[in-house]
Amino acid sequence: MATSRLCSIPNCGKPAVKRGWCSAHYQRWYHHGPSMRCRTSPGERLNFINETAVHFQSDECLIWPFYRSRAGYGIVTKDGRKQHASRVVCEIVNGPPPSPDHQAAHLCGKGHLGCVNPRHLSWKTVIENHADKRIHGTVNRGSRNGRAKIEESDIKAIRSLKNKMTTNQVAKMFDIPRGTAWNILNNKSWQWVR
Repeated sequence: MATSRLCSIPNCGKPAVKRGWCSAHYQRWYHHGPSMRCRTSPGERLNFINETAVHFQSDECLIWPFYRSRAGYGIVTKDGRKQHASRVVCEIVNGPPPSPDHQAAHLCGKGHLGCVNPRHLSWKTVIENHADKRIHGTVNRGSRNGRAKIEESDIKAIRSLKNKMTTNQVAKMFDIPRGTAWNILNNKSWQWVR
């Protein structure tokens, strides 16, 4: 019988899942960074921002070494509330946001990977930030969305059936709701697919 690899962390003994670590150690690394610590001392995250991130001079991404959200953004507690570390860095470097609706946008497109390089951050509106996400390829639209039931190739096939089949027939053929089929046939959704 084949033996499974064990977690590379000393004295762990659990089966390795990713990166040579068990699931628990992998999750700890993912959320807390390379130190593999579960907790940081009070103020350590803000010290990293004030002493390292704000003065970072390279064009390379500076990855947040502490806890990150499930979406991958660095998290810091400032003024008693949790915030994205990139927003705190952006505010220190670029001043307060022009409006409450502005977001700290990443010019590198790697905010979801924990980048806090001040050279990569600027204030943008929600619309501008989403336009950047499309350019960087980080927006989950179409078949990249985890809830998508069809592929982009299906969209072309569905549109080729317009005026040849009824909306109900198309919906049954592709096993999608009638409203979804109608929206695709009439270019109300998936407009970027030509």
